[in-house]
Amino acid sequence: MDQIHTRAIEALQPFIHLANSNSATSPRFIANLITNATSNPHTYVFAELLETPTIQALRSPNTPEEFQGYLTLLEIFAWGTWQDYQTTPNLPSLSAEQALKLRLLSLLSLSATLKPLTYKTLMDALSISAPAELESLVTKAFYVVLRDKPRHIRCWVSLSFMFLANFC
Repeated sequence: MDQIHTRAIEALQPFIHLANSNSATSPRFIANLITNATSNPHTYVFAELLETPTIQALRSPNTPEEFQGYLTLLEIFAWGTWQDYQTTPNLPSLSAEQALKLRLLSLLSLSATLKPLTYKTLMDALSISAPAELESLVTKAFYVVLRDKPRHIRCWVSLSFMFLANFC
């Protein structure tokens, strides 16, 4: 296991521990756990948490409706994109931290699948309205040290941008 993957799992470990604890019995507790894990600035992998029986218990038909979307939300953070979140009904609202993280993860997914990456493509896929906002997101992606695509997929991430100024 490489160092980046090890750090990612270490960041998720407290949430896995809580999911496997005796206190993780109510859907509200599980929903809060998912919210905290996806809001944490150091967590970028979620498959191991998603696999825990406690989290999977949200699939039960007995789960109150207000908590049913949390499992789908965690699945989107594990394998989905910003567009998946936008098009899936009945999901909980995202905090600012969660929205940023999901956009960062989506940016990585897009960089692995789309060539070339244009401003328009990225802005549309990430629901961003201004080029400066996209540039800020790309800059944050570098500072978050997402040097490797989490989610257990190994690929090179290549972003090429040219920032034009005073060429109008």
